[in-house]
Parts: sequence; structure tokens; C-alpha cells
Amino acid sequence: MTAPRLRPRKHPRQQRSQETVAVILEATRRVLVQRGYARASTAEIARLAGVSIGSLYQYFPSKAALLAALSEQHSQAMLQVFEARLQQVQGLSLREAIRVAIQAELEAFQLNLPLHRVLFEEAPRLAPPAHIDRVQDQVVELVKRAL
Repeated sequence: MTAPRLRPRKHPRQQRSQETVAVILEATRRVLVQRGYARASTAEIARLAGVSIGSLYQYFPSKAALLAALSEQHSQAMLQVFEARLQQVQGLSLREAIRVAIQAELEAFQLNLPLHRVLFEEAPRLAPPAHIDRVQDQVVELVKRAL
């Protein structure tokens, strides 16, 4: 059995294509949260997004690829929380700065709890999540610089 392809088939270049991909990912998020990974289907995602199944497959070769793209998007949103909050530690005591860093972590993990649960508890681990490792490394660097 070969592993499913996780990378998008192509990257949207034009505004309309970018909007289509964004709508597909939002529909993926909604379906995953409502039905869970095992019961989600690409046909249902395409229907909810208002695109043909062919349009969905033009960008994403599988449900696993949709999951990987959504996970990467969610990880980037979490990183943005850390970046914004850790900019606030300039001039604070170490104790206060640590408090801000802990609050940033709590806030990042609460961004979208239902999606977070699906991504990290329900979804199968299809491949090493390189983007998660990359984001964790970036957070560590942010914290080191801030403290």
C-alpha cells in the first residue's frame, strides 16, 4: 500500500484560485469538525465549498492532503499568536515575560479547539509533520529571543 500524496498538486497563483483554495480549506475545516476525519469525504467537502470534485482534486489529491494543508494553516495561525504576544515582553521582568509566554501558548492552543482536537487526536499520522516541527522550532527561537 502506498502512502497518500500529501502535498497539493498545484499552488494557486491567481486571486480567484487562491480564493477557491481558501473556500475548500474552510469547508474541510467545517466537515472535519462536524463529522470527524474518518467520516469526512472529499465529495462532501467539495459540495460544501460549492466547487466540483474535479476542482478540489485539481489542488488536493486526497483527503489526507486536505488535512495536511489545514494542519499547516492552523500551525501558522498558532505561530502568529506567539509572534504577536512575545513582542509585548520588551521591558518586562523575567517572571512577567514567562507569564506572557505561557499565556501565548494557551491562547495559541485555544485558537480553534474543535479543529485542534481533530488535527491532533483524530487524524491519522500519515507522515512526519515537518511543518509542526518547523513551527515549534520557530516558537522556541521566539521565546529565546524574548526572554
